[in-house]
Amino acid sequence: HDLVCMLHDTASKNGTYLNGSKINGPTQLRPGDEIRICNKSYVFCSRIPGPPPPANAAHTRTIAG
Repeated sequence: HDLVCMLHDTASKNGTYLNGSKINGPTQLRPGDEIRICNKSYVFCSRIPGPPPPANAAHTRTIAG
């Protein structure tokens, strides 16, 4: 099984950003990805091993997937 988490923007006014780029449709998440919604930033974490979070992750909140 390949476990996949997808990020969706459900017609928000300001958009949803993944690693600094606005998403245009469902987008696959990878551990360490930065998600920005309005003025809040989150780092996607997974129990499946992956790359370390970005260096600026200390200034973000973390959501576990």
